[in-house]
Amino acid sequence: AGENINALIRAIVDDMDVAPNTTFDLRFNPKENALSIRGESEAIEYSGIILAGLDCSINNNKDRDSLVLKFDLKDIYAGTRSIMPNFSVKGGICNNIVDMSATFEERVENGNSADMALKAEVMRDPNTQRRMVHVDVLPSHFNYATQHWQLYSRGIDITSSKISVNNFHIARPDQQLVIDGTLSNSLKESVRLTLDNFDISGISMLLERAGYSIGGISNGYAKIKSALHNPEVEASISLDDININGVAVAPQTITSDWDSASGSAHFVVRDKRLGE
Repeated sequence: AGENINALIRAIVDDMDVAPNTTFDLRFNPKENALSIRGESEAIEYSGIILAGLDCSINNNKDRDSLVLKFDLKDIYAGTRSIMPNFSVKGGICNNIVDMSATFEERVENGNSADMALKAEVMRDPNTQRRMVHVDVLPSHFNYATQHWQLYSRGIDITSSKISVNNFHIARPDQQLVIDGTLSNSLKESVRLTLDNFDISGISMLLERAGYSIGGISNGYAKIKSALHNPEVEASISLDDININGVAVAPQTITSDWDSASGSAHFVVRDKRLGE
């Protein structure tokens, strides 16, 4: 693969390149119903995202209707910035059930890391009998610097028209972020974000790779009706001890309400010290 195949790849997937000596091997034995896929690559790039040091395999269990996969990377880069070093995904698919786990780890003192796991099952909605996907977020965690966060949920149901989230938490003993409700096209359904003494530096790692480091303590809520089409937003959020790239910012309050007459939302950001 590599240079000789990049022209062919770009004809199928624009803006994608693979390193020289990339190999993919697919073998199928119809007599034994055995499938094996193996791939290795120094690097694969797509739209500025680089998968470095790829080693992956997919195999089926010929005695069961199932697949087992393993996907290892030395690092994932956004441009020249490392996003997820020592990244690994492992999982299996059997009887309409997907079990998956993913990890990454910066192997330095107080480095970022994560260990995520989920289980997804294709089933019938008990009310409508339409197909849906039920996702359980199994006990998971991530570490940011010296902070340790837990992730869990009572379940997420996904259909063709809505996503129902049952108490998804990102939490530490003294703080939490909670998402609960339904994202749909209906004004009768809403999703609510609740912030309880939540340190936003816990999600700053998502922005850090773009050159931003953000910290602060948040409290309040945001409620969104008809989240998937012409959403209506109501919010009241307080931000304290804010810093952006090490620079202190005045504490702020963010409020929003929906004006039915004009069909628009009013967002107001106020400096808490000045009240304006």
